[in-house]
Amino acid sequence: MFRPVKTELAQPHFDFNLAPPDWLAVRMLVAEIEQEISERRRNLLYRLSLWLCAVKMFRRAEEKKLVLIDPQPRDLQFHRVLLTSLLASGESLLLDMHDHTEVDPKHLGLQVEDLRALVETLRMNYIEWYSDMTPARREAALREISM
Repeated sequence: MFRPVKTELAQPHFDFNLAPPDWLAVRMLVAEIEQEISERRRNLLYRLSLWLCAVKMFRRAEEKKLVLIDPQPRDLQFHRVLLTSLLASGESLLLDMHDHTEVDPKHLGLQVEDLRALVETLRMNYIEWYSDMTPARREAALREISM
């Protein structure tokens, strides 16, 4: 007797329905930002406000799931993916702000320097969480602190 083989469609690793509740809202905002940036459908102010909101929500989830308690491996995975996405989106927005000619950036409520500082903060956050510090660098850093 012939029995059809059940095949399930593979889900993307970070699909929405797999996201823990604390990361779900951030993931949805990041997906919206990525789509808006790639399609350039809306104005710069809209994309900036989405990104700023996503960064704020990301920081809240980060504090709740990684700082206040011992992070679970899955939370670290989501954190790394979302942090990388926010960093890339922030870099793209920086380029857009430099190229923006319709409105003076000071009228957007956010200076280019402010956005650059936020992107740099995300970059430093990534280094803090996911870069390995060599023993020699660690020793040098500890010497600098103790001076």
